[in-house]
Amino acid sequence: MPASALAYAQADVRPSGTLAQSIDAAAQRLLGISDPGPKLVALIDRALPSGVSYDSAIAPWLGPQAAVALLDVSHTDGTLGIHGQVAVVIDQTNSDAANAAIANGALYTPSGGASPTLAHDNYRGVSYTEDVTTGTDVGVVGDYVVITTGASGFRAVVDAVDGSDSLAATSGFQRATNAELPGADAVVYVPVMKLLDALAPIGVGLGGADFMTTLKTELADAVIAGSARFDSNGALLDLTVSGARLPTPASQPSNPITTLPAGSWLALGATGVGNRIATAAARLVSGTAPGPGVRWLLDWLGPVRADLAWIDTASLFAKGTNLGTLEAGVVLGMADQSHAQSIVANLQQVARTAAAASASISVGPLSQANIDSGFTINVPGVPFTFEVAAAGARVVIALGNTSLNDALSSSDRLGDSAAYATATSALGSGIEPEAIVSLPDIVSLIDSVGVGVPARASTILAFLSHLGTVALGSGSDAAGEHVRIAISGT
Repeated sequence: MPASALAYAQADVRPSGTLAQSIDAAAQRLLGISDPGPKLVALIDRALPSGVSYDSAIAPWLGPQAAVALLDVSHTDGTLGIHGQVAVVIDQTNSDAANAAIANGALYTPSGGASPTLAHDNYRGVSYTEDVTTGTDVGVVGDYVVITTGASGFRAVVDAVDGSDSLAATSGFQRATNAELPGADAVVYVPVMKLLDALAPIGVGLGGADFMTTLKTELADAVIAGSARFDSNGALLDLTVSGARLPTPASQPSNPITTLPAGSWLALGATGVGNRIATAAARLVSGTAPGPGVRWLLDWLGPVRADLAWIDTASLFAKGTNLGTLEAGVVLGMADQSHAQSIVANLQQVARTAAAASASISVGPLSQANIDSGFTINVPGVPFTFEVAAAGARVVIALGNTSLNDALSSSDRLGDSAAYATATSALGSGIEPEAIVSLPDIVSLIDSVGVGVPARASTILAFLSHLGTVALGSGSDAAGEHVRIAISGT
């Protein structure tokens, strides 16, 4: 690919040996499919022109890897529409078979069922074919089959193959390669500054010139690297950002997910919440006048807006696989006890305002030994009472009293559970879980409700159940800032 590419992705498309075994094992664990190859071939056959099959036209020359790159973008004045020039480069092992596939139209998608209108050209000794209707150019370039949207893109790839500056030689791509997961089966690379420059007219239109200037300052050397690995453990996905000059945050408290109840099938945690809320609120009220919806939201939140800035951490949990055992709650870690009690008092004021506007909603007292203050909300038709309480430097908004007490308990915490240890191990060294979702438990809860599920939805639920537990976490090392997702499968 040419060095000027704005984004790049590569994947193994014809794995063999140990790699094929790993992908088959991942497909079995994640999807319940022991041999995904025939299903993929059937999908490819459906996408190919009538009378053309994968076995006859693609398999004889297809090599182990393929890549796609965004080479350029253009935009239409007065609109937000963008048009990209794309190149697809595929390893080929039999140039005669590859040229035959091009000649018989296997690599063209007919427009409206009509046969493509083809033209032929030559660049630096490389013959290629253009579909005049779609502007797609296809040819064999050395060890590759190259498909581009436009002749200039095809020629840029030919230049790179012949020795001109290529993406692989750039420092950003080399940094991205260093950030890849060991044994990655698929990789993504985005040189952020190049992409921002290409999209500058659209960015200025959306955020203004100052917005783009700030982004360019902070992201001048930023590179995004993505990679994925599939094996008998499931799938591991990693996104790494390096070279960004973002503001350094103040020291943050530990992620609160470890303090949530064990057995939660949904657990989310975040730090630095108050700063983010305060910044977002400031942006909403600054500059141009806020719209009616924003103004209503700000007015409605008026009593608690000042307190929101004091939230250090926020977490969410849900557990139970039927309505009888269902628990859920939001836990806010405040700067201190006084702010926790203040936000509960102000939330109660908001709740009373809502109750005054709707006589069916009622707000009542809540008093028990393990809280400092609180109140309850009853909503008609909802089989749960919402309980809001301040306990020390925490605010808990819970689905019923069992959820409240489980959130406040000091024993049987998620951080001490096997589920948390498994998620930590799956994400890898230096990555702390910030979200854990057990999809089979969610499916069990849906099944227990007893509501009829359409056939298509049943298929989706079965697929989700196979995916097992999903863990998301972040961390940093010498390669950059990581966001990683591990999907364990069942």
